[in-house]
Amino acid sequence: MVTGYICRHGQTEWNLKSITQGWKDSPLTDLGLFHAKNLFSKISKLGINKIITSDLGRASQTAEIINTKLNKKIYFEPQLREISCGIYDGKPDMILIKENPGFRDLSYQFLQGESANMLTERILVFFKNFENKYGKDPFLIVSHQGVMKAMMLMVRKLEKKDFYIKKIPHEDIGKLIIKDGKIISFEFI
Repeated sequence: MVTGYICRHGQTEWNLKSITQGWKDSPLTDLGLFHAKNLFSKISKLGINKIITSDLGRASQTAEIINTKLNKKIYFEPQLREISCGIYDGKPDMILIKENPGFRDLSYQFLQGESANMLTERILVFFKNFENKYGKDPFLIVSHQGVMKAMMLMVRKLEKKDFYIKKIPHEDIGKLIIKDGKIISFEFI
């Protein structure tokens, strides 16, 4: 059994402008930089031994800011990326919503992108060999809102109908417990 934590990257310019990021990036805002620095003060008390981050810039930058004083090894993981909305990555949220009326169904796949079910499957695969790859020491994952919601779905802390509705603040930290390659618990602390 392994205990770890997860947080979302700091606020980005596209978060402010309601632009779908997916696998594209925009810079952290001043508030996003503050989020990352503020997360350090919370995380420094958790006894983590490693940081595992999405390889997308906004998450990687947040992880590096958190790590400035922790000095832990950082692992970059493409499997921890946000859901890809395909051709809608980098476009205003309103265009995605207008042109994809069925997107709230978790099996709906964006053109050249993923469905929420595909994201959840990707996260399931990531955790399957987690203990063999990363050991049993406490860890921090720096990732994205969609990834956190996929984890919440796995342990029934989020209903499917709320996947595209629930908002997770940038400064929230989740605690997860992994056993035998599966998330068995997820709680916000």
